[in-house]
Amino acid sequence: MILMSSIDRQRLPENRAYLDEGNISMSRLAAVIGNPVHHSLSPVIVNTAFEDLSLPFKMVTLEVPDEKAKEAVELIERLNMVGMSVTMPHKKAIADILSAGNNFALDKTANFLEAVNCVANEEGKLVGYNTDGQGFLLALSREGVVVNESSILIFGAGGAGRAVAYACVEAGAKVSILNRDEEKARTLVENLNTIFATSNAKDTREVKCISYKNLASTNLASDDFGVNKFDLGAFDILVNATSLGMKGINVDQSPVSILESKFQILPKHIVIDLVYNPAETKFLADAKKSGAKIIGGLPMLVGQAAHAVKLWTGKEPNLEKMFQTAVNQPILN
Repeated sequence: MILMSSIDRQRLPENRAYLDEGNISMSRLAAVIGNPVHHSLSPVIVNTAFEDLSLPFKMVTLEVPDEKAKEAVELIERLNMVGMSVTMPHKKAIADILSAGNNFALDKTANFLEAVNCVANEEGKLVGYNTDGQGFLLALSREGVVVNESSILIFGAGGAGRAVAYACVEAGAKVSILNRDEEKARTLVENLNTIFATSNAKDTREVKCISYKNLASTNLASDDFGVNKFDLGAFDILVNATSLGMKGINVDQSPVSILESKFQILPKHIVIDLVYNPAETKFLADAKKSGAKIIGGLPMLVGQAAHAVKLWTGKEPNLEKMFQTAVNQPILN
């Protein structure tokens, strides 16, 4: 029998079943950790991929207290798990742990974002990744949306906004960031411009910060490039990377409604909300009324999970099967 730590012994039946001796080879175990984590869709989405790939792997949930992130990393090593998905509040803590140690590493994206949402056990070496940005790009690709050279406005500079901004700039987009904490947005913009600085005249990507304070107080806003009049029509893609519109928190709000008449969504826009519950947020509902193309947050959630499965198995999972499994979950209906 395997000796269990405090985070091994969870109240979840499926977790005990797979951690007890004889039920499953521990080298085939994956987990999603968080606090809370019982609501996570990751196990059902990822297990769909494992089954479709005919792999004898199983993902379970592990509710890990805030101060126990180090134990979670040790659990991967001790049970020889294939990997781990990481949700709040552990993304930064896991990144900090994996940034030090001979047997740990961070990929360049996770290192920049200082956040890990996927840990892969690569022949005994634990490597931290951040697949949120890749999940976003995969979701857009699924809808036939091209990011390269597109002009994108991102509302929010938190963890999700940072990941999306990084991925879009890396893919060749022109990105503008609007965030209530303007200093946070400007720091992100400066760091992105430093990372992706190039002397190539054909490289059209750029990163800007829009002043929320100016925009909220007047019809005019100034940005880092001296543009005085804010024109939403200058953007191709609008992305909500805030919690506005989320079920149980700010369901009746959106980035546009907060700023009232200062924005007008147009039919030309592609409007994306990273919130996946509800499936159609106020932001998306308003955009639909304007005739814009809308994309909810679920495809990104599935996309980042698909990228994690590929990192763990080396195989390309069936994105559509994963998505259909997610859509049919009761939490979203």
